[in-house]
Amino acid sequence: MTMFYDVNLTLLREKAVIKFPPAIYMILALTVSFAVHGQQSSTIDSLKSELRKHPGDPELIYMIARQYQTINTDSAADYSRLLLARSAGDVQNTARACQLLSNVLLLKNDLDSAVFFLKKGIAAIKQKGLEYETALYTQALGQLYLNKGDIKKAVPEFNTGLDYFFKPS
Repeated sequence: MTMFYDVNLTLLREKAVIKFPPAIYMILALTVSFAVHGQQSSTIDSLKSELRKHPGDPELIYMIARQYQTINTDSAADYSRLLLARSAGDVQNTARACQLLSNVLLLKNDLDSAVFFLKKGIAAIKQKGLEYETALYTQALGQLYLNKGDIKKAVPEFNTGLDYFFKPS
């Protein structure tokens, strides 16, 4: 019995399900993956070119780190650390850099460091009184604790976020 993968497509407002055998499905998946990677590399090159024109621009550094996040975690970590170093006194960029670095460290399965940087990001956004962002970051911290298997620390973080999202109007 041959196994097929269903791929849902919408072309010109017409929906279709196409069945692909495993070999064709893998070729299709790899082609899409290489196309996306190539597009990201081109975007990164353009952003780096702009960064050479505007050295130290935190928005460009952030955008480069975000682009690298899914294709090169070492480069994403480097640009996140660069953003963090350039963000002294800038609470918003400090928080963004810490959150990005936490995501990258999570991808690298360095959960203790991911927790450290996310806590640092939470401290930065609390300084600015950003309740929505604090709720999002605490939810992410709860998820990190859950990934570490520490439910006792995860629950209060989830509750803090939920208190914001479900507070009575």
